[in-house]
Amino acid sequence: MNTSQEKTTSTPWISTYAELLSNLILVHFNTQLSSHDLADALHDPSSYYYQLLIVPFKHVYTNLVASQAEICEVFLKKTFLDLLFSQNDPSTPAPDADASKEGVVQMSAARDKLLDLSDALKQAQADYDQLIVKSQRALIDFDAETKVTYADQWTPERRAGLWEIIEPLMKEADLLRTVLCQYRAQLAQLVSEVKHGLVELPNYTPDPDKIHANGDLLHLNLAIGTSAASTPGKGS
Repeated sequence: MNTSQEKTTSTPWISTYAELLSNLILVHFNTQLSSHDLADALHDPSSYYYQLLIVPFKHVYTNLVASQAEICEVFLKKTFLDLLFSQNDPSTPAPDADASKEGVVQMSAARDKLLDLSDALKQAQADYDQLIVKSQRALIDFDAETKVTYADQWTPERRAGLWEIIEPLMKEADLLRTVLCQYRAQLAQLVSEVKHGLVELPNYTPDPDKIHANGDLLHLNLAIGTSAASTPGKGS
């Protein structure tokens, strides 16, 4: 077994939420553990179920990142829609024509950027969905074979076999999470730029209620998913 498989890491991700989520994931493996057995497994990086859940838990964090990117995307789309239907009479002279023109140019560029980011985000989410299907199939098949052929014996050979499956899936999951984190960061930055750009539109009267409602979408922790420590590591 290589040294990466022998590495033991701490388990900062363990929580009541993690235990509940683990039970939901294990349903797909036709497995139900007692609270005591599940807690023991989740606190032991060398245990079978700890290692079986590594990739699914990575997907959970990736899903949080994707959801936050979508929240930023929705905010921007709602803002541009509000902008479209909330313009004052265009025949009304702007108090500062140059400022108004600059604001329009900024909003047009931001809208084009949003369209590009939305397309890229959609493709990344499609790749993510495909990875989930692939990893579920591989892990469920491995688990079924282990239960039938090896009577649940967690031997070094079976551990090595599991890691042959897990390691490439982890690399793909980490890569996709990194890509989605980048899109989330770009969308969050675009939100900031659009908020600033709206100020440069003298003929635009925002709807305070809509601004408040849309703004409620953006109470986000953008640090989620950016650290490798947010997901469980390998056990010995």
